[in-house]
Amino acid sequence: MASYWTKRRKLNARVEKHVQFISEFDEADTNAISKYEVQISSEQEHIPSTSAIYANSSYFEICSKLADERTVQNIVDSESLNNSECTLNPCENNCVDRLAMEKIMKQPLLKVFLSDTSHLFNEDSDSDISDEIDVEVSDSNLIKSLCHWATEFRIPHSALSDLLGLLHVHHDFLPKDPRTLLNTTRTYNIAEKAGGQYFHFGFSSYIEKSFVKQVKDHSGYYGCDKCCQKGVWMGKMTFPETAAALRTDIQFDEMRNEEHHIGQSPFRHLQMGMVTQFPLDYMHLVCLGVVKRIVCLWMKSPVTNRCRLGTSIITQTSDTLVSLRSYIPREFVRKCRSLREYERWKATEFRQFLLYTGPLALFGKLNADMYNHFMLLFVGIYCLSSESLSRSHCQYANDLLKVFVEQFSELYGRDMVVYNVHCLIHLASDVKSFGPLDSFSSFPFENYLGKLKEMIRQPNFPLSQIIPRLSEQEGQKVNIKLPENQLKQLHKMGPLTFVYIYYQQYKEIHLPNVYISVFQGNNCVMINGSVALVRNIVSTADKCSVFIIYETFDNMHDFFTYPLKSSNLGIYKLSQLQGRLRVSPLSLIACKYFMLPFKQSFVCIPLLH
Repeated sequence: MASYWTKRRKLNARVEKHVQFISEFDEADTNAISKYEVQISSEQEHIPSTSAIYANSSYFEICSKLADERTVQNIVDSESLNNSECTLNPCENNCVDRLAMEKIMKQPLLKVFLSDTSHLFNEDSDSDISDEIDVEVSDSNLIKSLCHWATEFRIPHSALSDLLGLLHVHHDFLPKDPRTLLNTTRTYNIAEKAGGQYFHFGFSSYIEKSFVKQVKDHSGYYGCDKCCQKGVWMGKMTFPETAAALRTDIQFDEMRNEEHHIGQSPFRHLQMGMVTQFPLDYMHLVCLGVVKRIVCLWMKSPVTNRCRLGTSIITQTSDTLVSLRSYIPREFVRKCRSLREYERWKATEFRQFLLYTGPLALFGKLNADMYNHFMLLFVGIYCLSSESLSRSHCQYANDLLKVFVEQFSELYGRDMVVYNVHCLIHLASDVKSFGPLDSFSSFPFENYLGKLKEMIRQPNFPLSQIIPRLSEQEGQKVNIKLPENQLKQLHKMGPLTFVYIYYQQYKEIHLPNVYISVFQGNNCVMINGSVALVRNIVSTADKCSVFIIYETFDNMHDFFTYPLKSSNLGIYKLSQLQGRLRVSPLSLIACKYFMLPFKQSFVCIPLLH
């Protein structure tokens, strides 16, 4: 049942509609209406006093205009109407004088008007009970919506307080204090620990491994936590072996390798594998470790080192990367930057360079040995990052990464096989246990640090600002259920096939894990076993059936053949569009592609992130 406020809005809307209608008539007779007393029937007693019908003298104007001009003249007394006696505050309850309108009520048009609105208030007792329930539900929904809005857009408490003050006039159930609305934590204990401040939110799944395990870190001779080899000091600790004996959980529990341990782990009684249950972090190990080191060697290694790139090569590669910015899919927040800015690159930029833009930007610029060596890393990490390839090509990826580590010392020097480079040979075993690399990487934690930073509005006492904001988010878990497919940007520009000329057309669609549109960078997909460009998105009026109008390529070739054919990974070099439109259901899209220009063609790589 509709709530009281819904009924009131409907009634006001009707009044406004009639006011607009009668505004076209001459207002010459508006002051001729006199005051009458009307005997109110028992049914009319239910009409709320706050109704716009009896709100003020403007109601008489409505009635007089709706009635026939001649009839109005017959019913109007010579006595003039005193407007001040009828002026009321529409927000007040039970304080409206009943207006004398008995003769005007007899007019046909007015009867229709009132009869149309009378059903909003003439309800039995059961309906009244239902209305009270509806009001409670409506109030609860408003509170939840306000909480979600305030936390989602990080509304300051000062602004939210002013808003609540305005809303409280019309919705007295709303609190005036934003802390009450958001259930903000007001008391908390911050402890002084190790020269800093500490507050316990709960157990974190990412804790510094060497500290928790009580073992030597990566700079120690026995710093590798996956194998038993002793490191070699070459100005820095290196781990050149690729076939050393692996550590086991039992050996760790028994502390057989005393040089590896610095004490007893507080987790030793938890019956968890202290070797197998501590996976390597792909974000720091590969993206910020190996990839950043390789780029650094290209840019800043000694001149006598043959791996250093010349200025012209660096410029060409940087120009290529920058030119790809407009082709970056929406899933990537950061666009390509010049190689000269690599020291400011974030981990996601190194990942993007390794898995998508690097193989294309470096093509023809590195010598054959260095490029093929980079491709070993690219294919190995790509396989371990893919949901499907991590199952079918896991061992193959392990073999490639071992060859990469062995060749690393030949190309870049024996002193460069440090902990990060060495641990590439252990990544595949963690993928076998935990799934694709991104399923146990630090990327989610790093992303959350950005959210914590947004909660800090002043430089002082950051922890005291974060704790209340987190309590508001945790206390107000508003689940907004969005449709699975959100179609946006309605248009009529085509192209269309004959069968679908009466369908609604859209330029973009938001799926649960991917965004597809007709625009460059987001319009390349795999559909019906072919790589295609999305030309239009159409649907039925109810949006239950969505279809993709697309165009495929005539030529699909391998982009590279070493260390394997790129088509085995779903990577192709494309050219020459067919020029013929095809239509398929949205459900037939297998994946989205990262499509980049390459000479006179395009290179497409299945999107993993």
